[in-house]
Amino acid sequence: MRFLDSSRPRRPQPTLVASVVLALFLALLAIPGSGLRAQNPYPAGLSDQAITVNGVVRQFRVHVPAGLTAPRAVVFVLHGGGGEGLDVALTGNHPLSVFRTVADREGFVVVYPGGLPAADATGKVGWVDCRADNDVASNADDVGFLNALVQRIGTEYGLDRRRLFMTGGSNGAQMTHAFAFHHADRVGAVATGSGSLPLTPKPGACTSGPSRALPILILHGDADLQMPWNGGCVANLGGNCNRGRVISAEATRDRWLQINGLQGVVPTQATVEIDGNDGGPAQRFDYAGATPLQWWRLNGAGHTTPSRTVLVAPNPATGIQSRDIEFAEVVWAFFANQLPINLTVPAQRGFVDVTLSGLRALPGVQFAASSLSAPVVGDLSLGVDAVPQTPWDNGRVGTAHVAGTLAGRSGSALAWQVFAEASGLGGDVDLYLGEDLNGDGQPSENELRCTSAMSASGERCELLITVPAGGTGRYWAMLHNRGASAQTGRLFRYEVPLLPSDSSLVTTAPGILPAGAAFPLRVQWDDPTLLNGESRVGYVQMQLSGATQAVFPVKLTRNANDSSALALVSGEDRTLRLAGNGSHEQSFIDVPAGATQLAVTTASASNVDVYLARVPAPVAGSAVPGVALAPPRNQAQASGTTPGGNESVTVANPAAGRWYVTPVNLTASSATVVMRATVTGTAPVVRPGGYYNTGRSGHGLFLYPAGGEWAGLWYTYLQDSTPTWYYLQGPAPGGNGIWRGGIYRGTWVGGSRFLTEVGEATATPTGADAFTFSYTLDGQMGSEAFSAFGRGCPSIAGAPADISQHYFDPARSGTGYSAQVLTSPGPYEFYATFVYDARGVARFLVAEDGPSTAGTASLGLDQLTGFCPTCERTGSPTRTRVGSLQRTIGGGRLTGITVSAAFANGVPGTWNATDTLSMLDSQQRTQGCQP
Repeated sequence: MRFLDSSRPRRPQPTLVASVVLALFLALLAIPGSGLRAQNPYPAGLSDQAITVNGVVRQFRVHVPAGLTAPRAVVFVLHGGGGEGLDVALTGNHPLSVFRTVADREGFVVVYPGGLPAADATGKVGWVDCRADNDVASNADDVGFLNALVQRIGTEYGLDRRRLFMTGGSNGAQMTHAFAFHHADRVGAVATGSGSLPLTPKPGACTSGPSRALPILILHGDADLQMPWNGGCVANLGGNCNRGRVISAEATRDRWLQINGLQGVVPTQATVEIDGNDGGPAQRFDYAGATPLQWWRLNGAGHTTPSRTVLVAPNPATGIQSRDIEFAEVVWAFFANQLPINLTVPAQRGFVDVTLSGLRALPGVQFAASSLSAPVVGDLSLGVDAVPQTPWDNGRVGTAHVAGTLAGRSGSALAWQVFAEASGLGGDVDLYLGEDLNGDGQPSENELRCTSAMSASGERCELLITVPAGGTGRYWAMLHNRGASAQTGRLFRYEVPLLPSDSSLVTTAPGILPAGAAFPLRVQWDDPTLLNGESRVGYVQMQLSGATQAVFPVKLTRNANDSSALALVSGEDRTLRLAGNGSHEQSFIDVPAGATQLAVTTASASNVDVYLARVPAPVAGSAVPGVALAPPRNQAQASGTTPGGNESVTVANPAAGRWYVTPVNLTASSATVVMRATVTGTAPVVRPGGYYNTGRSGHGLFLYPAGGEWAGLWYTYLQDSTPTWYYLQGPAPGGNGIWRGGIYRGTWVGGSRFLTEVGEATATPTGADAFTFSYTLDGQMGSEAFSAFGRGCPSIAGAPADISQHYFDPARSGTGYSAQVLTSPGPYEFYATFVYDARGVARFLVAEDGPSTAGTASLGLDQLTGFCPTCERTGSPTRTRVGSLQRTIGGGRLTGITVSAAFANGVPGTWNATDTLSMLDSQQRTQGCQP
């Protein structure tokens, strides 16, 4: 059996690599309930501000985009050493001012801290970084100043460290290194331009390095004389090297590769050459890993921040400016790469399209997900720490912790991601997460892997643990109270095994992405245990050419009681969780004509009753194919109402139609119930063929045998009205006549297809060659009455054309055709082509006409614009001629198709193919010529 591949498609089974976490550029949605404060503490535009640190008044400037209330992030931009200082923030004055333009577009806040005058006679402002041999540095505590400023801004906006970023140029880049070495737990990522690490670092953190790995972008011109590419004296204008010495740019990169555990990683490369009049192209090297490193070599560039909008003339001191990239743009793209996805959702299932952009070119990207995990929630009593600076300096007074154990599996190692969140019920608390290396269940500073000590609204940490085959992994999570009063801290722990999803979390996206292109990541969830006010966490994997590039978390929080329809499948258990005194009013099973029995059982530890009520099966119509609520209890045909939660209800000879199976929780606490509905009987025969809803023409389903199974091609539309198609497959119908199959979204990557299961469908017979088509697609439920497309075989090339079936070319597996060549109703020749656009998104095109008697004929090929499965149909789909289809029929068989098409109406790309066709069904079964 073959169509999209030579075997039955299964849910993708990637192994989520444990060493890769949080490296994807994600554009965070501004989502209500995300914890961001509703009022901005600073005025819109650029304003001058001050903070007093250790008795010294320090200046800074803040840029707030107009109308911004909930920033995605805050970026701290550090000026270089010299006369510009805070004036780098003035629009057009310096390339660093471009961060304000990017912030206006992307919705983040920019903070420009100001350094103090140097100790020499120049009076130029600068930063006291990690150079021990910088004789002209002031005596300012710049690490302390930046630490206080980052904490203040983070607290004012209610942002945790993962939304706080720091960057700088020249001396500002060196200061960014210094801050990262001292306070890696304060920021989510850093970026440096033309600033190397010192050859002689100060003792302490400047020598030992940061407390944790940190995502970093490093950029440097290879003709830089002020911050020498090969290392040496900094700005050695007087020849006395009094500003200290630095290691080379490449050695700086290598030190951070070591810090981030990326030694030996082979980087992906890209070259950017926009302005041929600068020194040379910009080269980008991406080192993928748990904490990524992006390295830019600016060929021929000197000691000037690269920009395409704020241009700096070359001079002997600074050299040539690179004009191939915009520093602010590439830095923000890297920072946005580290942002988490937090989604507030109304129901137990559904989808959200998250718009992403700014990635490098990805010619074959695939997305897969883990399952969703529920939290372990606990309240911890926290005393008062008289020495509250850290939890370690006073015997862990003011702390409380929990220990966790993670199970391995037989035969292979298993990676677990621990996702922890904490908040204080009486004030701010800090969160510490570590791997319990010695197994004593106690926190230890040398076991610490993550610190979150920033936000008053809540802290978040993540920990990756790989458990060896047959082994056990251990970790601890600790809260620390730095307040003056005892309080309670609430801790949420999500333990997520990095295994393929059970369909509770599914992600899909285009498979071919040009550099910087915006694209939708569809995040689909289906968790029947998720109640209002609860959260779940899962992890998404991005793969490129089979290699894992990134893994990042998705957190879902339900904030409403919107109903989600649930289709029961005959003979299969379905689990639901009901709120206290709650019910589920949209659980149903479609019962076919000819059924002799409907048996329903429930199992619950709580007192849960069940009610069965019938309504007629859906009829053809133009209405949105939703699922209504169940009839009132007093209209139920049968019920199970014993004092316990284990009910058994049987209905003999049930009338055909939709039977609601409504569980009702009679207790005040939430209840879990397992339901099973089983239909027996002999249904009318539904023959293979083409089917559609006569009231919603423009989409339909071609359903044909393929080996021992049935395969379906469903042509329909996305939410933006552009055409798409889905592949369906499942076992041939059994005795009760019901067919059930998975729904797969195909993505074209690297010349082959990648399938992701995005739902399931059932076809329940309502009569001869008619059925109720019920489906869950991307977490949304629809149900329609489908009837036959047509029957019969016209004569073509001197023989009855018995060719209605699915076809594909084995040399182009992953694409194909459905042919419908009919005599009733009316002579008709129809071909649906199932292909892909330039982004690898599945698209269908159609060719149709009255049948030609010639063996070879050319038909016009149309692209349709229509309605998504659960969208309103406002009229017939519109057609745009996009090419031609030539088909060849001989001896009553379809042998070849040539397609030439250029997509239109916003769909990118072309499709040109000449295919020698094989029938999908290895047994060569067609629809037949019977009327």
